[in-house]
Amino acid sequence: MEEKNLQGKASETTVSAGKVGKSVTVSKKEKVNVVKNEEVKEQPIFRKVVTRQEDGKKKKKKEETVFTQLVKALLIVVILLIIMYLIFFIRNTIIFNDIVAKMERFTDFNNYSYESISRVNGSNDVTTIKCSKKDSVTLAEFMKNEESLIIFWTDTQNQEKVVLYPESNRAEISNNTDGVVVAMPLMSELEQGTVRAFLSLGTLIYSETYNGRDCYVIELDKEQKVWVDKETGLVLRREYTNNYIEYINIQLNNNGEISKPDLTGYVVTQ
Repeated sequence: MEEKNLQGKASETTVSAGKVGKSVTVSKKEKVNVVKNEEVKEQPIFRKVVTRQEDGKKKKKKEETVFTQLVKALLIVVILLIIMYLIFFIRNTIIFNDIVAKMERFTDFNNYSYESISRVNGSNDVTTIKCSKKDSVTLAEFMKNEESLIIFWTDTQNQEKVVLYPESNRAEISNNTDGVVVAMPLMSELEQGTVRAFLSLGTLIYSETYNGRDCYVIELDKEQKVWVDKETGLVLRREYTNNYIEYINIQLNNNGEISKPDLTGYVVTQ
């Protein structure tokens, strides 16, 4: 009886165990299959999502890197431009100060002579002015195509002026010495410091040989260029849009006395 009971229990246990085992086994398989199926279905999608996220991050990082490089390159360019402009400004300032220092030697200079020649572009007419100065006396002769038109002689110390018209043989004498100034051919634009600083900001200056002299060529604007002798600081040429003025035969400290013009043959009025 005990053996039968034990066998019965054993068979029940086996059945129960079998039932339980079968139930557990089926449950696990189903769960495993479901999980595997879900994994099979979800893995490609998940990988795509992850891949897209990673690609997005890489692209964003790449864009940030490119932007950063562009900003750095732009900053370098800006810094280089600023340095180049500062060099340009400093160079111009040094050149202008050098010219002004040479100009100052002629502030009270009273013994010189020169000729200025001007011509309008496209014209055959040449205007020449012969200028001389010695102490208080000046002489200026205006000529057109080498023909004398008018002569001014002034003596500021004795308050006397003589004006001659060679073509008509007329002459005028007066004590009014105004009207004619025989000045040295200097670059008057540089006399004021503020103007000089302003010109240093954007004026193009380069070197050139003119009439055998080493010169600065100063482009004040699109309509005016000036040739300045590096050694003396004197202007040798001014060029405008439609005409030019050239200064030649500049002589320093070589004038004797500038005599009063001979009025013989002139009709004189006072």
